[in-house]
Amino acid sequence: MSASEVFQRHGELCTQVLDLLQQENHYLREQQAPSAEVVEAKQRLLPQLAESLESIKAVQLRPEERTNQLRTQKQKLEQQLMRIFLLDKENEKLLLEVSQQQRGPKVPPRRASLSAIQKAYRQNLGAPHRPAQGQG
Repeated sequence: MSASEVFQRHGELCTQVLDLLQQENHYLREQQAPSAEVVEAKQRLLPQLAESLESIKAVQLRPEERTNQLRTQKQKLEQQLMRIFLLDKENEKLLLEVSQQQRGPKVPPRRASLSAIQKAYRQNLGAPHRPAQGQG
């Protein structure tokens, strides 16, 4: 397979993954978990993307293939991958927020006042033992 074909196939796969991540992002921005279809498609496409990346790394450009067109195509693929990575990272953050909201609001711990601590100390440990006068 020529470098141009490998780049083209990789670009098509990147477009599919990017579209999928944008769908996922839409769900998450609406404070909803992504649909099962989106999750299944993502699980199916991401391994394919990893394989495609390995194919890109294995491409050895022959001298006649080292054209500006291929360089430009490779740069576009790199930009598309960067968008995929950034959108996936944003989706992870949104997913974390959605999952935390579904669990309910997080209540901050209550701080006890000094007087409450002293009262609890006296009730549980009692007043410090002082020897009676004349003893000791």
